[in-house]
Amino acid sequence: MRNVNPDDLDQLAKLMDGKGGLADKLDEAFTRASTLGVSDKLGPIKPMRTWVTTTPPDLRKRATLVRGEQLFERGHRETYSDWLARIEAYYLAKVPGLKEIGEKDLEKFIKGVTELAGAARIGGWTMATSLIMGNVYLKNSWHSGLLRAAVASEWLNKSGTFRGFVAAGLGRISRGELRSLTAPGSWLPGKLGGLFARSTLYQRASRIPFSAGYRADLLGRGWDGFRALPGVRAPLVARGIDFVVGSDALAARYGGYTHSGVSVTRAGQASLIRVGRSAAYFQKLSNARPSVIAAGKTASPFLKGLGAAGKTAGGIRLLGIGGGVLSTGVSAANVWAQGNPVEAFKKKGAGYVADVAEVGFNASLTAAMVAPNPFTIGATVVTGAIYGGAKVVEHWDDIKEGAGKAKDWTVDKAKDLGKGIAKSKLNPMNWKAPW
Repeated sequence: MRNVNPDDLDQLAKLMDGKGGLADKLDEAFTRASTLGVSDKLGPIKPMRTWVTTTPPDLRKRATLVRGEQLFERGHRETYSDWLARIEAYYLAKVPGLKEIGEKDLEKFIKGVTELAGAARIGGWTMATSLIMGNVYLKNSWHSGLLRAAVASEWLNKSGTFRGFVAAGLGRISRGELRSLTAPGSWLPGKLGGLFARSTLYQRASRIPFSAGYRADLLGRGWDGFRALPGVRAPLVARGIDFVVGSDALAARYGGYTHSGVSVTRAGQASLIRVGRSAAYFQKLSNARPSVIAAGKTASPFLKGLGAAGKTAGGIRLLGIGGGVLSTGVSAANVWAQGNPVEAFKKKGAGYVADVAEVGFNASLTAAMVAPNPFTIGATVVTGAIYGGAKVVEHWDDIKEGAGKAKDWTVDKAKDLGKGIAKSKLNPMNWKAPW
């Protein structure tokens, strides 16, 4: 058993009962023989119909046993993601109704779903962060940047009917306020605002140019109004909300200024590194006061800074950072497991580039959650775009084949699943009476 290749056993089983396999050909032969009235001529091979029904499940069972022996031993240069997919497929193959699909096909399915989910996650974050950056810089440019300089230029304000009309029209548009980037996915009102995305009215409003900032302002004012309600301002309730979304008060106290040069007012705008350093610095100054020393009320600056940073972040943001650290570690381990970069690139091509870009994306997204600024968020957009481009190159042949191949695969696996359920104890027809 140890010298058997489980993939060969799975392939042999597939040749027997898979689409167009031996079982289908036997059925076709017996059907034609019956039509021609010569069924007796096929009598000698009739036992094969039973054999071809019972042998494939036995082969898959043996393949599963072999893989069980090899299960927790990671292969040479096997990535951790592939290793975990192999383990998941091994246990899923034991579930009634999934046995007929086969462990190897389940492993391929898990890898495909994992890759698709990763691409969707990275693509969604890349799209969202790029739109946020574009909106912030466009509004800031209109407020006091290049667009504002163009509106105030001498050329536009020179005499002339058309230029005067344009200048007057642009002058009536509000300059707005300076915008600041926030930690991705950390602001609760923004998350709640996503719930309105299904509304037809909201979708129509989102198509209005330059309305994103206005909608964000409405969410912000609505959130501030909610926090100002008497019941919400109760200490216990306020602390509970801060525990989830972060403390705006601590962010304003220790956060300093955003990249736009305005004071931090929201927890999501604050760099947790700056908050921690500032809180630690003020605690250090407090520890040096004679009255504090005499009263024995000195405290650890490090712990003070760490606590302030944690309270500023809030639960949502801390969970995001934790998930980002884990994702970065897994993606980095996958790249490391592939060994020499030159050899890995020769073997995997654009797929290896995507794996490296995934490490950069996860690391930069995590950094953006800790310290939101143009560099960290910009790195998220760039690495996400590289990842997406590499994935397109890697799977270009599959993309060209399109949905037809996916449809055929789905239909085949659905049939296999149906056969498995029909033969398993999930089918009431297979239940035995207790008497």
